[in-house]
Amino acid sequence: MTAAAAPWLLAGIPLAGALLSLIAWANAARLRTSAVLVSAITFGAAIGLTGRLASPPEGALLLYLLLGQPLHHDHRLSWVATLLLLGLGLGVLALPTIGGPLFLMLLLGCLIALLYRYHTPLWPISWLGIGTYGFGAMCAAVSMIAARPFSAAASLLACATLLPLVPFHEGHVTSITRLPGSLPSFIVLLLPALGLHGLAAVLPATPGPIAWIVTLLAMAGSLYGAVKALAQSRVRLLLAYGSLSFFSMVWWFAASAGHATSQAS
Repeated sequence: MTAAAAPWLLAGIPLAGALLSLIAWANAARLRTSAVLVSAITFGAAIGLTGRLASPPEGALLLYLLLGQPLHHDHRLSWVATLLLLGLGLGVLALPTIGGPLFLMLLLGCLIALLYRYHTPLWPISWLGIGTYGFGAMCAAVSMIAARPFSAAASLLACATLLPLVPFHEGHVTSITRLPGSLPSFIVLLLPALGLHGLAAVLPATPGPIAWIVTLLAMAGSLYGAVKALAQSRVRLLLAYGSLSFFSMVWWFAASAGHATSQAS
């Protein structure tokens, strides 16, 4: 297999699995078994194809971490959506420059649709979260067609919506608090992994003043997330703001050091 075909195969396995899982939609037990098997096959493919993939700056560990998420036995749609997001996420990580932004735009579009679909009187539609992911998709599109330095700035802003950074954190909080089943526990790892992947590529070329601004935002986000977490009584909100504080520390360290390698993360 050529090195060019390996990323497409890796991303295509869970995407094909998501389509095939629809055949077993009426049988919840069979659907769950299908999702588990596809995840296991994808994990094996990630191990087998690692040598044929271009090694990202942050290392290949993220390819494996994305595959260890649990499946919830009550939510069939969340199983299929998890496989879909898994395939798109692996496409962002493994595909070259042009393919990555395209897969990222599709992934953010899926998240927007899921946030619009899953709202209740207790959790009304979060237009801030939907708008944040829409902004991230727009930045991904600009990074693909614009020239430097605009493409680098757009990539950095897209990373801020994935690896949450104040004030671009509403999508992160909304996804963890509003989505059902296995989706929150998967997205809380998926999106920061994609953000770190993009950050590793764009941060070394970031000008000093921009990195200084990012450092200030990261310090503010770490304090804001910690204070908000202390004020919460619901577990999901506690975890959402606590993880925001943690990821802000990752931003602070990466911006201060000027790189986002696997050792830095």
